[in-house]
Amino acid sequence: MGKNKKTSVTTKLSKPNKSSKKTLVSGSINSSKCTAINKTKTLKNKKINFLDESGEILKKCLTKKVNLKNLIYSKNIQNQKKNLLKIITQTLKFKKPLQIIIKNSNLLAEEKSLDEHVALLLTYQLLFFRGLKEFGYYKKIVLKHKETLRKELLNLKNKMGVIKNEDLIDEKFRIEDDIPRYVRVNKLKASMEEVINVFKAQGYELINPDISLFEDGAKVINSFKNLKSKTFMRDIHLNDLLIFSKNTDFHDNKLLLNGSIILQDKASCFPAYILNPPKGSHIIDCCAAPGNKTSHLASIIDNDGRIFAFDHSERRLQTLNALIKKAGCSSVTSSCENFLNVDPNDEIYKDVEYILLDPSCSGSGIVSRMDLLISQQDHKDEVEDLDSLEKLKEEEEMARLKSLADFQLECILHCFKFPNIKKICYSTCSVNTIENEEVVMKALSQNKNFQLCEKKKVLDTWKNRGLNTFQDSEKMLRSYPEQDFTIGFFVALFEKIEM
Repeated sequence: MGKNKKTSVTTKLSKPNKSSKKTLVSGSINSSKCTAINKTKTLKNKKINFLDESGEILKKCLTKKVNLKNLIYSKNIQNQKKNLLKIITQTLKFKKPLQIIIKNSNLLAEEKSLDEHVALLLTYQLLFFRGLKEFGYYKKIVLKHKETLRKELLNLKNKMGVIKNEDLIDEKFRIEDDIPRYVRVNKLKASMEEVINVFKAQGYELINPDISLFEDGAKVINSFKNLKSKTFMRDIHLNDLLIFSKNTDFHDNKLLLNGSIILQDKASCFPAYILNPPKGSHIIDCCAAPGNKTSHLASIIDNDGRIFAFDHSERRLQTLNALIKKAGCSSVTSSCENFLNVDPNDEIYKDVEYILLDPSCSGSGIVSRMDLLISQQDHKDEVEDLDSLEKLKEEEEMARLKSLADFQLECILHCFKFPNIKKICYSTCSVNTIENEEVVMKALSQNKNFQLCEKKKVLDTWKNRGLNTFQDSEKMLRSYPEQDFTIGFFVALFEKIEM
């Protein structure tokens, strides 16, 4: 009957006459209703499609280890990108407890049509976010299991002995929320004053930090937390660094797009700053990609000199090349080569006096990189066993660390072979002693021509030094996320002993 009425209206619309006036009005009303219904369906479909899109992005991150931000900002999702980034990031943080809850609730076993990645997103929103206010189709599915999911959440919290939901997250991800955004000014493109003025013109307010605050960790964290979205301050240790609120978004800021600023954690700026090569220097960056430290070196020497940047990965070297091009680093020559295969006696390196060595490491100090969230170990068949999610087998981990430490030591010893070398800055983003102080001590024991530089040359205003169980510990530097509000980091500066 509805179809006949619609046909009748269509006929009368195509051949209007006086008697059809009332019908025409009625037809237009029915048409409006249809339009409204279609719009509603479209909106619902958009919401469902948005969630499907989110699930697909999450899946690609976890299975293909691709960059989350690049994925999101390449999508045509108007006015949703920031929200999507937040939801997926938070879902990743809660991934381990979510997997346990979903497994123990039998959600996926009972809902065969529900994708596991969509289930992660939905369960996160139901239990830890604002609930399920949208996504009608998916909402109905998950709400059927609401009580079971909440019961499993409570069971997990009781098992772990925690009260707050946030305490279910690995500590390294909780610390991330306290770390501000650090912005290094690329002096090859703009001065500190010019960058500050641009930020002011964009509506940001410069706050003068109380230097005494940086002596008290509790006050520092409050200072950072009180940074509003449109406020920033200068760092007191590094003269080319600015500090912003952790939620500040720079992805489309013209200063970032034109290379005037580099988004770089404070601790990651230490190696180039501590090496501090003078203008005209010839420098080697041994394991250079993705290029932040390389570009920092170029900025320090003002492109007056030469920087040889090596990385064994062609893909990573492409990332470096793109960065140094945008940053205007004309002093850099990059090569896709394993640094250990570089001949120290090659004529081209005869004037090299400074080396920056930041080799592969465990990354145990990293708290804010997205790839750490993505690379969390999945134990899909063991999610009911909490212990298997909390740590790797000790033997496997120690074997991995020993292998890394052997490689790191080999790199330092190779640096020692360059005939005219003066200083070598060794750094890791690790908090493991085996990769830090132990490697340094072994290197010094195997080559008596080198020593550690005095503390005054290794950012002596920095409070946290090397572990005091080692000789000359004050000459080394450490940073701790929970104390310094940077990534965990280690730096040692070698110098050749003058004969």
